[in-house]
Amino acid sequence: MAILKSTCGMSTTCICADEALNAQARACVLSTSTVRETLTTLNVTNTLCGIEPEKDHSFVPIMSAFLALTCLTVILRLLARLVMGARYWRDDLCNILGMVCGLNALTDSLLPTDPRLYMHHCLHSYHYARHDGLGWDIWAVPQENLNFLFMRDYVAMVMYGVGRVFVRLSIILFYFRILNIGNARPVMIFTLVLVNCLSAALVLTTLMIFQCTPVSYHWLRWDSEHQGSCINLAMFIKSTAILSIIVDFWQPVVSIPFVIRLNLSWKKKLLISIIFLVGMG
Repeated sequence: MAILKSTCGMSTTCICADEALNAQARACVLSTSTVRETLTTLNVTNTLCGIEPEKDHSFVPIMSAFLALTCLTVILRLLARLVMGARYWRDDLCNILGMVCGLNALTDSLLPTDPRLYMHHCLHSYHYARHDGLGWDIWAVPQENLNFLFMRDYVAMVMYGVGRVFVRLSIILFYFRILNIGNARPVMIFTLVLVNCLSAALVLTTLMIFQCTPVSYHWLRWDSEHQGSCINLAMFIKSTAILSIIVDFWQPVVSIPFVIRLNLSWKKKLLISIIFLVGMG
């Protein structure tokens, strides 16, 4: 109706340039169409008007760098153990598991949307990240890709959370090995069981996995055609951030009094304390 009342007639160039007309059309589409229909309309209209979708792939080199740094750090740690003839322990296992979770979380955002291509194209993830819709304006993403894109986002989020648990456990287990002084062990057990296992592993990870009911609603709700419910994600993120800050602060700080009691020079004690405090990040 808005087009019929417009002075543009059926001129595509005029219609695309008429901001008032486009505003009326958008309002009409948003009020009368489903999400899928709205995205299709935006896709067709923008394509006809020659509007290119924004495709931001700046995240790919950043995530790839973190991926490489994670692998390098863990590999160097394991090689150092091997060269020095030291035996591997539980903290090394937790580091490996944390790395595996991190790899899953990061590469999950880089691999192609078609699960059949995962193994075959894992070395060409940058190419597929550019072409499957990740980083695009949502109206330009093929709708058959959206469910899988959101599911990958869910898997990456869960794997990141689990990976952080293993990293925290590796730190506490590392403290177990080097801080075998007086009452240090009970404090570390408290930190291990209460702070890590209960707060991070059980509460946060469980809430992260079951944030929606049913779970699949997390990646199906975008089209508003499925039934389900989710927790308040903004509140969950804030609560998670607060608890994570407390845990990350507690772990290194609780070790400082025991580091001071080590039979080392004050210079070495200071350096060790700085290393632990840097680990708060």
